[in-house]
Amino acid sequence: MGVSHRGIEELKKRWYDLRSRTKERVAERLQEMRGTGGGPSTIPPPIPLEERVEETLEPQAVSGIGELDTSAPGPSTVAILESEPAPGPSHSASVQDTEPPPRRRRGLNVPPVPQGEAGDASMSAAEAALLHDQRLQTREIRIISGAMRRMERNQTTGLQLVHTELQQLNTHVVDLALSMRQLVSELVREREGARCRDRQLIHRLDRMSASIVWLAVNTTGLSRRTVSLQVDMGHFASDVAHGLGHMSHAVDLMEAQKVARGTADTPQDSEEGSTVSSVSATDTRVWHSGSARQGTADAPGTSHAGRAQRRV
Repeated sequence: MGVSHRGIEELKKRWYDLRSRTKERVAERLQEMRGTGGGPSTIPPPIPLEERVEETLEPQAVSGIGELDTSAPGPSTVAILESEPAPGPSHSASVQDTEPPPRRRRGLNVPPVPQGEAGDASMSAAEAALLHDQRLQTREIRIISGAMRRMERNQTTGLQLVHTELQQLNTHVVDLALSMRQLVSELVREREGARCRDRQLIHRLDRMSASIVWLAVNTTGLSRRTVSLQVDMGHFASDVAHGLGHMSHAVDLMEAQKVARGTADTPQDSEEGSTVSSVSATDTRVWHSGSARQGTADAPGTSHAGRAQRRV
């Protein structure tokens, strides 16, 4: 009847049944002791195995049937399980010779079991094997519970690490969002500055265009005035040339008159009068011919500046 011939589920079931029966008997004894009637007790005393189970159930409530507490067995349970020998042929005799000490449970005095009754209610070989199996099962449950607690601690540590990493990731995301917001603000400011610079450049180009147009208009007027001035200078040069021609002609006439005066015996006054009249007539003809060419009606003796002012 070793552990190798049965599974853990069967051991758990047998342990639950034994614990339930023990708790029921303890509850019945407590109820009988609280009763008001007298007389001997009708409930048989517990066997040593039940006493050990009661000690195992000491930290728990004895009323009602509950599940196995795998968190951590009490010191009394550990001491009992470690002190239990392996089942064998001499196990029943050794159990019969031992007598459990008096105990106090929840303020109630439980009388010790007499020696004769202990011999009559000794454990059988199956009960001894069950106790041994229960001890092995308890050890396995300890190992499983320890592994589960380690898994829970590892899981808790992992969750804490994940939470810490999530917080760090959230911090990085917040920093990234702030950086993106600052970058967008910088881009918006740069765009507004570029627009302002573009507007200023367009305004300057407009002013330059207006200045170029004004300069072109003034240049056109200046070119027109330059052309008019060149025409006036041409007319002035022509007039000067005609005047010089007339003066040279008059000089020639005067020279001819001097030559003729030396040969002829005419009076000087008549010669001078004829010379002046001929020069005046020549000047008048030259002036009329120049006025006809220029298309103006300037009087003799009019200066070139006066004619230029009238043309302008």
